[in-house]
Amino acid sequence: MKNVFRVTGSLCQLKKFLRPDRNEHWSIRQQTEFFQTYYVLLREGFSLKQIAADLPVLYPQDREKFLKIYDCLNKGQTLSNSLRPYISQDIANQLWIAESHGMLLTCLKQLARFYTQKRQQLEHLKAVLLYPIILVAMMLFLLFSITFYLKPELQLIQTTSVPTNRIILRIK
Repeated sequence: MKNVFRVTGSLCQLKKFLRPDRNEHWSIRQQTEFFQTYYVLLREGFSLKQIAADLPVLYPQDREKFLKIYDCLNKGQTLSNSLRPYISQDIANQLWIAESHGMLLTCLKQLARFYTQKRQQLEHLKAVLLYPIILVAMMLFLLFSITFYLKPELQLIQTTSVPTNRIILRIK
């Protein structure tokens, strides 16, 4: 029974490692800033550990996450393995391949560019979608104003005009 628990426990840990909680994933903005910063500092000659040590100072709002990354790098893990809880599985695999082939700098540059373009496209999409939302809001406003203001007014006019029509019909 103890062996089964150990296996199940390690499977749970493995599952957590491969599929972390979505709450820990960085937003597109955070990933863009991270990859841009890492690319620039790595290009300027800083080591991976030096960058990881400086990031908590540069980004105090994510201090705990950067300290975890720094600890993972100090334990000898690769950058891709230390970032797995915070980025998608595909990006982590891409980083791992780039690290194993010595193309980490190029990969970080491309990731920074990719996330910058993705962020710009999302902002553009939000701006484009704002127009139909405004149109729908205006149509709903017109619908409610016609239903609750104009329709009762028209009914009042119709009810006051009916008796005059009856009088005209009796005269003929």
